[in-house]
Amino acid sequence: MDGFSELTWPEYCAIKALNQSRLKKILVSPKMFRDDVSKSSRAMSIGSAIHEFLEHRELGMFLAEPKTDKRTKAGKATLAEFYDKHSETEKRIVPHDIYEQLIKVEEGFAGHRQARKILNKSKNEVTALAKISGIESKGCFDLLNQNIGMIADVKTTRRVTKREFESDCITYGYPFQMAFYSRLYEEIAGEPPKKHAIIVIETHTPHEVNLYIPDESWLEYGQKKVDQALDVYKHCLETGKFPGKQQSKWDSISLPNYMRNK
Repeated sequence: MDGFSELTWPEYCAIKALNQSRLKKILVSPKMFRDDVSKSSRAMSIGSAIHEFLEHRELGMFLAEPKTDKRTKAGKATLAEFYDKHSETEKRIVPHDIYEQLIKVEEGFAGHRQARKILNKSKNEVTALAKISGIESKGCFDLLNQNIGMIADVKTTRRVTKREFESDCITYGYPFQMAFYSRLYEEIAGEPPKKHAIIVIETHTPHEVNLYIPDESWLEYGQKKVDQALDVYKHCLETGKFPGKQQSKWDSISLPNYMRNK
């Protein structure tokens, strides 16, 4: 059923609908899109731990594994004893190094008033289901505040500086994702979102938090790419053909520009 809902990650993954991470692959190659067999997972990492932090909003919901060498017999025994002791805990057990990083993430949010405000006033991990251009589509919003019409995404990056994160945005297709989510929101709410935001968290020390508001050119670029991907997708469905990257029989190759004068 179309609309917003709060589902578990496995429930979300089980929904048969087009999502942005798969659709944007068609811009690389329709064949890549067709043959995509990647499975959604959330193996424990700093990225997935941060998403759980957004859900619980406090470190008290986490429990750190003991700091031990898991390769040794003694280390394995210590870990087994720990899990046996906490077998009935409702807390999320995470590796010790990830717990230490989450401490820094909490400090980062505490030090950024606007990012913390968005976090506290939004619902997290909200599933959105709707038809985009007649195609059953889905998305999982990191943060959603329907009262003010805001979609907020949370991203990890090596450094939160503007120059480096702007590069990440293009490399990983973040404008595409935001545009796709905006389409879902508009189909459900009957109007486009009024605000967009991206909360950025460093994966390395000092794990600073920053907040970026996409401008019109950034959003328009994403919408253009989504339109392009949907057009390619529909054409492939109509023709029954999902071509690869290279269509000509041969192509020329030359030295890169920086090598030509050497």
